[in-house]
Amino acid sequence: MMQFRTQGSGLREKGLLQGWWNRLAMMLFISLSAEFCVLNWAHGAFEDIGTGARGTALGSNYVSMGDDVLSLMYNPAALARVHQKQITTEYSRLYTGLSDGSSLSQYYLGYGQPIQWGGTLAMGVKQFKLDSLYTERTLSLGYGEWITPKVAIGGALKQLYHSFGVPSMVVDNNGNIQSGTPNFFAQNGNSNTAYSADLGVLYHMTERRTLGVSIQDINEPNIALNPADHEIVPRKVQMSLAYAAERRLTLGAGLMNEQGLSNEQDYTWTGSAEKSWKLSEGDEIAVRGSLATGSREFQQGVVGAGYRINSIELDYAFVFNLSGMTPGNTMGTHRFSLTYQFGPVGVPAKTKAEPKPKPPKQSEMPEGYEPPAKPVPPRQVLPRDVEIQITPEEIEGQPTPLKVEDFSIGVVFDSDYDGVADDQDQCPDTPFGVKVDERGCAATQLDSHGNPLPKKVEIEFLPLIEGEK
Repeated sequence: MMQFRTQGSGLREKGLLQGWWNRLAMMLFISLSAEFCVLNWAHGAFEDIGTGARGTALGSNYVSMGDDVLSLMYNPAALARVHQKQITTEYSRLYTGLSDGSSLSQYYLGYGQPIQWGGTLAMGVKQFKLDSLYTERTLSLGYGEWITPKVAIGGALKQLYHSFGVPSMVVDNNGNIQSGTPNFFAQNGNSNTAYSADLGVLYHMTERRTLGVSIQDINEPNIALNPADHEIVPRKVQMSLAYAAERRLTLGAGLMNEQGLSNEQDYTWTGSAEKSWKLSEGDEIAVRGSLATGSREFQQGVVGAGYRINSIELDYAFVFNLSGMTPGNTMGTHRFSLTYQFGPVGVPAKTKAEPKPKPPKQSEMPEGYEPPAKPVPPRQVLPRDVEIQITPEEIEGQPTPLKVEDFSIGVVFDSDYDGVADDQDQCPDTPFGVKVDERGCAATQLDSHGNPLPKKVEIEFLPLIEGEK
């Protein structure tokens, strides 16, 4: 006996239809609706085949490399990197040129917005379709925020909905074709809805190294049409390390783990790279790609490119499988994305406001003691090192994250704290708190003509020679 298993349908031969002829008629329907099961390892419903052109080109390493609304579908913690209102769309044709003429497509629409008290809120809708035979839809709502200068956390809630097209005929045991609905769909319906959750963490290990970890579908929701069946969306764990090299080059390496339909643990290793250039007009171009290999001889390559014009970014990615559905069987997968950023640039608070230190408690003094009316502050010493933080509000029109080579810092020294820089201060040792002129000199440091007193006076005593007066 043969057993057919579609993406998420939970159909089994025993409960599919009554009688051989009914099964024969449904086999045609199921063979079409299950066509896409073999496209990517024959996993269950809501198999993650990537979202957005840029995210797909960088593979699972978008867990650590993402910095836009697409992070909602990869690692919600990376939403903390979104500092401006952003909307993104995607249209993809999957495995074009299939011999049976099937059309597989995916659409995505996402929106993100920094909120006043700190993090970034995002929402998105993603839909996958196999002609009129099968539809998947994912609604997502996520949030990411920096909880320290180096650590961001995030989470997302998802509604998972899928439905099957139902044939309008049945075949009885005698081979007679009649109009109607097959018993399985009549009893269980043709759609189901489940709910799931994702969690993510982003950690800036150093200035150039970032670690990202995400866990998707933590609760492993059951999406089978028949409640008695057990067809779950498996939990997926992804870990990625990104390295920001010189000359606007970013490298990534990652590992993904999830459970397959045969209860085996599948692993995928991915390497990614992205290189960008700034043009003379202020625009930016980028090329990117990834290679992935994993369990059950899975191998896949992706190449892509992007072009940014002011606040608009266009991205493209081409996916070609090196095993399974190879380029010889299809014309590959083509993805197109459009992203638009608008509104004022803001930055989520990276740390909570630290409480102001309380003044030391004044100890009791003997009766009759009076503290000085105006205590003189001690001479302050310049710090040996200073931590400087630059936020996007201070850099107008900067749409992308900053790197070391993108800016320079000038340091001005004022040793006596009188408001005049050392290289212009003609009286460098002014007492602290004394009013000075534009030359950095107090009244006591000027002669009768208003000129600065000498910084150094040498007095030489000569011996008195006998006979001289």
